[in-house]
Amino acid sequence: MPILENKVIYLYMYGGLGNQIFQLFAAIILATKKKISRIEIDESYLLAKQLKGQIEEVLNFEAFGIEITYRKKLITKLRLPRFLKIKSKFNPFVSDGNFYRALNSAPRMNFYLDGYFIDAIDQGTFDRHLKLISKGFRLKSLDSEVNFKNRCVIHLRGTDFIKLGWSKITPLGYYKSSIQKMVEIGIDSFDVVTDDINYAKSFFDNNSYIKNYISTDLISDFFYISKFQYKILSPSTFAFWASVFGVNRTGKKSLIIAPSFWSPDLRRKIRLKNEINLSVF
Repeated sequence: MPILENKVIYLYMYGGLGNQIFQLFAAIILATKKKISRIEIDESYLLAKQLKGQIEEVLNFEAFGIEITYRKKLITKLRLPRFLKIKSKFNPFVSDGNFYRALNSAPRMNFYLDGYFIDAIDQGTFDRHLKLISKGFRLKSLDSEVNFKNRCVIHLRGTDFIKLGWSKITPLGYYKSSIQKMVEIGIDSFDVVTDDINYAKSFFDNNSYIKNYISTDLISDFFYISKFQYKILSPSTFAFWASVFGVNRTGKKSLIIAPSFWSPDLRRKIRLKNEINLSVF
């Protein structure tokens, strides 16, 4: 299949690790469809927030068969896709609202991507390209000195989710119901991975099923979540991608319980293998 060497996708990358993976995923989907062999990531935000290289601790860019580099570029830094809402297939500025027009109708050209793309990718597109993005996962051994059999990991976000009001999507009732469903299938031990241990301990209030509270560094927590066959997720793209790349994709028996929303006004369009949705919001 011929590849057009003279076209580039320019991607403005921002946000946390889960958001970054969604953005790169969108760029890879578009590059694959348009036969574009090069993606340039604007590193402005990543450098400012000291996040550059974080995504590469999880994903090996060389596995995608696309040249992916970093570069500051003025036109990308202007973030024009967020403001230029041109309803034309010739519009090179792509955000969430016109991603599918660019994917399905636009000619081959240079594209400028700037968006979260969480709501822009539907289930079919996600499923068709999942194998491609998963090829890049820096898979650490799914075996460990820790015995994961009959154990479940719970992801709980504090800090920013509390400030944003997104914690109401997964109140205590969501977690209690999810834990009960896991107990009913024989799970008797739970680890909580969180960015706020004090909040998590107060939130669960000495729940007898919870054995460990984990909060190390971001990448270690990501791989830790990925190792469990049984997961209870927060409405977090971080936990979502840790589950995408984790045990459930290897064919092992697994169960994921996740909320139906990303945020209070944004319902999820995509589900994971072996996932059930539980919503008390």
